[in-house]
Amino acid sequence: MYLTFQYDGAYLNGLLIVPAWGNYFNHPAGQTLGLVTASFYFRTLVSASSSGLTALAKIIMPPVAGWVSDKYGRRAGLMLGSIITLAGGLLGAFSRDLGMFIGGRVLVGAGQACHQAIAPPLLQEFAHPVGFVAIETNFSVFEVFVVQCTWVYSSLVASYPPFSPWE
Repeated sequence: MYLTFQYDGAYLNGLLIVPAWGNYFNHPAGQTLGLVTASFYFRTLVSASSSGLTALAKIIMPPVAGWVSDKYGRRAGLMLGSIITLAGGLLGAFSRDLGMFIGGRVLVGAGQACHQAIAPPLLQEFAHPVGFVAIETNFSVFEVFVVQCTWVYSSLVASYPPFSPWE
């Protein structure tokens, strides 16, 4: 879960300096570039068909993930998040225009929101009754530690493609 979260941000930062990426998407700048960057962390999205704000991804997915995990189990909910994340990655990889690229990032963000809603309760369910309180108390501290560790690893992995010789 955290590897894909960190990898996506590091990979996008690397893509922004690749001339071929800028040429392909017509050098996005200003608000368009901000929308590309913020689309993964989606709280709201300016809809292309209206001037209002449409609530999306990370607002809608946790209740859906909760319903799926209650009805079909936590593994099914994690599988749903993984499928959504994979679909978003594929959509972003094979995007023909900037709208498809942003849509792929929205789907990756929605899959991450699904994981973030389901994984903590699953971890607590796996805990032994003796260690339940310690795991529940230290989850946030552990989460910050894991995010920091995976940030370094995923940044190294994501930095190779933008700086590689292929275009």
